[in-house]
Amino acid sequence: MAAGKLNMCREIFTWRLAARPIAVPIALLMALLTPDDAHAHDNTSVVIQSPIQPIAKTENANVRINTTNITWVADVIAPDFIKVEDPLNGYGIQMLDWFITRLPDYDHQIVPLPRRRALDALRVGKGADQAVCLPGLARSPERQRELLMSQTVVPTLPISIVIRHDAIGQFQNVTNQRGHINLRALLEDRTLYTALSISQSYGPHIDTILARAIAAPNVLRTVKQPNFLSMLALDRIDWALAYPTEIKFHRRAENIDLDVISLPIEGGAALLDLVIACSRSGSGAMIIDRIDKILKSNPDMPWLDYYTQYLDPADNQRFKTSLKAFYISDTASNAQ
Repeated sequence: MAAGKLNMCREIFTWRLAARPIAVPIALLMALLTPDDAHAHDNTSVVIQSPIQPIAKTENANVRINTTNITWVADVIAPDFIKVEDPLNGYGIQMLDWFITRLPDYDHQIVPLPRRRALDALRVGKGADQAVCLPGLARSPERQRELLMSQTVVPTLPISIVIRHDAIGQFQNVTNQRGHINLRALLEDRTLYTALSISQSYGPHIDTILARAIAAPNVLRTVKQPNFLSMLALDRIDWALAYPTEIKFHRRAENIDLDVISLPIEGGAALLDLVIACSRSGSGAMIIDRIDKILKSNPDMPWLDYYTQYLDPADNQRFKTSLKAFYISDTASNAQ
């Protein structure tokens, strides 16, 4: 077995919120030992303090798993989950910790996994009646058929068009009256350049539009996720696709003092509907029921304060405006 794979196994953290530490499910370890995911993301080494600290590492898989264990599989994508040495940081782990402290009768372990392998781990949990859960998954009809999902946990701003503030005049012809960017028209403007990763999915709506411009001369294709803030600062690109939270994170990470703004994409959702998903098992159903009760008891979603700390002022205002509309829509749908 390669040393790198062994190191991955040793990076499993145990949080002791009950009387005993827990062990890694054997099937989940097998998921860890599969070949590296082609869509794994790079992470910049910036630590943002989290209230969680690991207290032990688990390496022995020969321990019986019972229904008082929850294995949380976390996709390490900054700034949601930031992996620097042992502790996980970022607003995702801060929000997860908020929920973990309200489930004190469970033993919790958090396993960093790329998204594809994280979803495989949930499928493994179904067959073994294990509670394997993934925080921050976007709801979709396909996933709802396969997994158990909570009510909305984190409504977040979607991928947006990020540009330099002093270049906003160049985008007037592709901006509608609401300030939303027409992505198709933007891609057709051969004077405005961008860089996109060949391996990243930006969601069905955006991916469909990008597929028509795959060979466009103004679209630079990169193997790794492009460092959009540096490229904007150096005038190598004119715009980028990124989540608004990434702006402040990269500004801190790279010490780049660049005035940029993020603009919504025309036809896209105002907010992403992110949930906690668990394996479709008896144990998973119990966790989802508990999570939904916690959500019902906290309609103001206090854990969103961690998220808004990663937003620039303009994006924060955009988020608050969208969140009010989300609450109104959610209340109306629940009343029906």
